[in-house]
Amino acid sequence: MKIIKMPVAGKNPDTLSDYVTELLTKLDDNVADFPAPPKAALVASLGLLDTTRGELATLEAQVQGKQIEIETAAATVRTDANALGDWAEGVTTDPAKLTKVFELRNAPTPAGATPRVLNLKLSAGDSAGEVDSAWNSLYKDGVKSYEVQTVLNPLNNDPSAGPWQQHPSVTKSKCTLAGFTSGARIWQRVRAIGPQGPGDWSDPATIIVP
Repeated sequence: MKIIKMPVAGKNPDTLSDYVTELLTKLDDNVADFPAPPKAALVASLGLLDTTRGELATLEAQVQGKQIEIETAAATVRTDANALGDWAEGVTTDPAKLTKVFELRNAPTPAGATPRVLNLKLSAGDSAGEVDSAWNSLYKDGVKSYEVQTVLNPLNNDPSAGPWQQHPSVTKSKCTLAGFTSGARIWQRVRAIGPQGPGDWSDPATIIVP
């Protein structure tokens, strides 16, 4: 059974070279115990390995240098190409002509106005003087909140005469308002607040407060 462990199989070329170099140095330092070791073949193969590694390092340095040269040249090409585009825009701004040679930027799509709230419905709340309301959600249109207004109209006529009372904004497409006098008629309207600002007010809905 072999006694010596020679861990060379799993080493990469760099660590293999270091290991064998250290091994040969130890042999030289212990020549009295190991006289005239047959190391000529190992020294030769190690020399070939180190020479080849050195050549590879030189080539890698050359490749890195060429990559830098390529990036520098590419930057110049980009600058010159942009200059050519600027020149073409100075010749004509007609898209039909420009698209024969160049790619055109997509025109920005203007954001639509905030939609109007639809299908506002009022119903009796759980307690006296409360009114529940709900409407179609506009969450998919980017709406994150809604303004709610009511007007007391005991004569049951057109609520447009006002005055409208502002209530706290809500984030869901429903709310409950309280504090009304039972038996009174109220009107309510809602509008959405989106990225482009407030939308139009909904059609007013009315209910007799329970």
